[in-house]
Amino acid sequence: MGKTTRPNPKSAPQKPAQAQNGSPEADKTAVLLKFMGSLGVSREDIEAAIGARIEEFTPVETGIIRSAAAIMKKSGTDFQTAVTEVTR
Repeated sequence: MGKTTRPNPKSAPQKPAQAQNGSPEADKTAVLLKFMGSLGVSREDIEAAIGARIEEFTPVETGIIRSAAAIMKKSGTDFQTAVTEVTR
């Protein structure tokens, strides 16, 4: 019987993973703005609620906005009421 040979894995060096175009933070900001926009919330409203530019949000602040969005979808409340409920 013939012997099956496997290619030598060391013969072809692996290339490093290609970086995605654009900043992951910029992508997250765009997704957050698009989603909140679909709920009728403007960038200005979001930034006023947190007191910082969206690009400067910490993970905790982003979490507040996401939690507020979940409350808005679930109960139909407005953005400011939802943020107040999250930050109580």
